[in-house]
Amino acid sequence: MRHLKTFRGSLFMWILYTALLPGLDVSGAESPSWQHTYHFPAGSMGPLAIRDGYVYVQNAWTRGDGILVFDVRKPSAPAFMGGIAGRGYLKHCAISGNTLYVDAGFSLMVVDISKPETCRLVRNMSFGFPAMDVGCLTVSGDRLYVGGQTGGLRLLDISEPNSPVIVAHYPEYGRISSLSASDDLLIVQPNGRDAVVMTASGEALTERARLKSRGRLQLVGRSLYETDVRQTTIYDLSDPAAPAVKTNLPRGAPVGMLTPTQMLVALPDHRFRVLDVSDPLNPVTRREFEMPADVQMGSLALSDQLLYLADRTRSSLRIFDISGGKAKELGERSVMRNEGTVEIGEHHAFFCYGEGMDTTVLSVDLQKTGAMDFVARITTVAKTNAFAVADVFRAGAIKRIGKFLLTGDGLVDVGDPLQMKVLRPMIRSAAAITVENGRAYLAQGDRLTILDVKALPDMPVAGTYCPEDKGRHITDVALGKDTAYLVNNDKAQPQIEILDVSDPSQPRLLGQCAVPPSIVCALNGNYLYVPGIGFGKASPCMVIVDVSNPRAPVIVKSITGLVNVSCYRIRVHGTRLYFTDSMRGIQEADISDPLNPRLVETYTGPADVSCSYTDFHVSGDKLYGQRYSGLDVWKLTDSESKDRGKP
Repeated sequence: MRHLKTFRGSLFMWILYTALLPGLDVSGAESPSWQHTYHFPAGSMGPLAIRDGYVYVQNAWTRGDGILVFDVRKPSAPAFMGGIAGRGYLKHCAISGNTLYVDAGFSLMVVDISKPETCRLVRNMSFGFPAMDVGCLTVSGDRLYVGGQTGGLRLLDISEPNSPVIVAHYPEYGRISSLSASDDLLIVQPNGRDAVVMTASGEALTERARLKSRGRLQLVGRSLYETDVRQTTIYDLSDPAAPAVKTNLPRGAPVGMLTPTQMLVALPDHRFRVLDVSDPLNPVTRREFEMPADVQMGSLALSDQLLYLADRTRSSLRIFDISGGKAKELGERSVMRNEGTVEIGEHHAFFCYGEGMDTTVLSVDLQKTGAMDFVARITTVAKTNAFAVADVFRAGAIKRIGKFLLTGDGLVDVGDPLQMKVLRPMIRSAAAITVENGRAYLAQGDRLTILDVKALPDMPVAGTYCPEDKGRHITDVALGKDTAYLVNNDKAQPQIEILDVSDPSQPRLLGQCAVPPSIVCALNGNYLYVPGIGFGKASPCMVIVDVSNPRAPVIVKSITGLVNVSCYRIRVHGTRLYFTDSMRGIQEADISDPLNPRLVETYTGPADVSCSYTDFHVSGDKLYGQRYSGLDVWKLTDSESKDRGKP
């Protein structure tokens, strides 16, 4: 788990850095040979907001874009327009006019959406940083209410929407779970305490009553809907000082307003009810409808008779017409979730990520640049969990062989990137796949699997090797002449294992060498480069292992300063060594003197989002680097092309 914690620690430092610098703009800080970025939707989809035919999707955990913008004016063909950098953990949002307010945990993001295709962050307000002191928010008229995670309630004047001004602060409410506002009424739910009914007059808030409520609270005019697991209770707040229970509705959770007088209520078993709330104290059922069974609903947004939702299983934005008795799907756009790997085809890039037992492959068209949608998507489910928890996040290795794509030990036909077909379901995912001389070597956690891939789509198993410790720690494989070099990321005793694979049906362990905690390696002649991951008091380093005698490998050098944080992919190309270096981009080192690697270039794309690259690919004179929300492309210089040679 340690290297995963290091990754998350790096993420926290990036968020900390950006939150401390409101309005940070470091775009254009790319390396000299950078050409362009293929920008695609990615992230952990959170709350949705819709205005004037555009949907704004907030990412709950931002490592790339914090807000994704989709043009849904044509619901049957939603299109990704782009995104802007996030500044924390995005959980709630509200729109007022042409301004979007986003709860980013560390701060309040103020986003100008007057031009949706080029929306921009205009302010990044923090309250008592470094505490995560924005936990919820709501808008009513020219007031913005912000509930803190520690600092209570704040009232902001948004008569100038892009320039909120704090006019009142009520720290005594501590951590606030939720807020709901309607006209001059406000409901505040302090964490673990009674709900507070308040009225607003100018810049002053007055507490009028308290309710022993533990359910979800939503104001509709001067009525309050409280929903728990059993029912929805409706309170009459015509006298805010004396809330009175008016009626109870059977089980169902209010979702939002379809129109000013119609409320959508979620029922069990994928059903919804439409209530007429023109009289909020006496709601009337108008109709019910059913959602498809394959929908796993996350956040929702409503506009007219259309329902926009973030599907948690499919990681996509889906659009439904709910005007009839059964919801009708109109359009969908996929979003890439989690870190991933990349393979480059002739005109398409293929991305892959693991999520639990699922492995998802998406493709994009490389013949155009800028913001783009995925043109195809498939998901295959592994039958066996081959990895320990700490390794799952990078267990989505793929390898293209002609018109086929290995996905772990599964096989996908990508001859038509628009219509990818699963030919062989996956049994075990892989963290790394190396192909040589008609054989594919798969690092699959609990084993090395060798596949015969000379006659695809047939791919018989040529042999397997399981580590002596019986653990699930094999995360990378490099190949020499009749030898395979494995990274065994056993947390108690990380090591390199060298196998004789001259007879693939009988892999034999030749030698072992203890190394710092590592997950990848690269072979250059008689030397193996193993980047150690720094954590705690340990410093990251590049270990060079002499493997000229495979029965007695030995560390001959340990270099600090070459790897700054942690490395998730490393490859040798001729006399050049390329490797990812956490958020510092992709590094290139000259290894013409194998024992004295010399850094010659750092590749980073526009740095308005994290430069934490999870994979890269060298093809011809191009270097492709994959990071959250984008695929950056650099043109290698003539000297680099000359020295790179064959992989």
